[in-house]
Formats: sequence, structure tokens, C-alpha cells
Amino acid sequence: MSLSLTEISGGSSHNVTPQKCKITVDIRIPNGVKCLEVLDSLDRSIKNISGIRKLKISYRIEDMTEPFEADHSSRLVRALSLSILDICKVRPLLLRKTGTGDMNVLGNSLKIPMVTFGPGESHVSHSKDERVEIQSFLTSIEIYNRALFHTSRLHHNKKDIGTK
Repeated sequence: MSLSLTEISGGSSHNVTPQKCKITVDIRIPNGVKCLEVLDSLDRSIKNISGIRKLKISYRIEDMTEPFEADHSSRLVRALSLSILDICKVRPLLLRKTGTGDMNVLGNSLKIPMVTFGPGESHVSHSKDERVEIQSFLTSIEIYNRALFHTSRLHHNKKDIGTK
């Protein structure tokens, strides 16, 4: 699990000790851990700190989205991997991203296979250096097109590769 302080505000003047402080903490939960487990631990820690320090601490949860991880052996992952191999001539590297997106929400609620793929460099996502090269964007279109072919092919041949 990772926690990151992403926003902080407080005080009314540069020469006055603030009476209040408001923070936003982004918590990334690994697969296999439930949001309620993290919330229970957080709640115990806050109560402990507020008791020891004699502070009034309140919090609210803006979003609770359970982690989701694609089944690496699913036909969808296989189809996308094959299409990347076909188009780019390299074996794709599966990454574990810990953010929240459509994959978490839809994969968990609909119980369907999901993958996330797109152009650009994942290590600069949501940063000031985020960018997508035009050729990378065009290549991703080819990959998606080829993935549709492989998805159809693998779906119709499911008896040969299992039922995933």
C-alpha cells in the first residue's frame, strides 16, 4: 500500500500558528487488500493519534474503489499481447498500475475481463511530462485493430485453449 499527501492547506497569515489544517491523502491499495481493511486501520490510527495528542481529527472518504487485477491468462490479455507482438515485434510487459480507473470500477462491478492499454509512457502518466507521440498513438490504433482480430479468433477457438 502507498500513501501520498497530495494537498495541504491551513493558516491565515505567515506569522500566526494555524488552528486548523486540511490535507488530502491518496491511498493506493494493492490487489488482495480490501478498502474496508484499510479504512479500519486508518480509523484506529486516527483515534490513537487524536487521543494521545488531544486533537480533534475528522475525515471523510471521497472515493473507495477496490483494486482490480486482470487475469493474466484471460483471452483478452492474450489477444492484446499477441497484437502487440504482431505490430511491434516485441513481447509486451504486463504492468501493475495502482491507480483508479474504468478497469477497477467496471472489472469489479461487472465481473468481466478487463485490461488497460494505451499509447504513451506509463511512468509519466498524470505528470507535467505526460505526452503521447503521434506515431505511438497511430501504432496503438493498429494494436487495437489487431486485438479485435485475436479476440474473435481466440473466442471461437476457446475449446482449444480453455474457457477463460
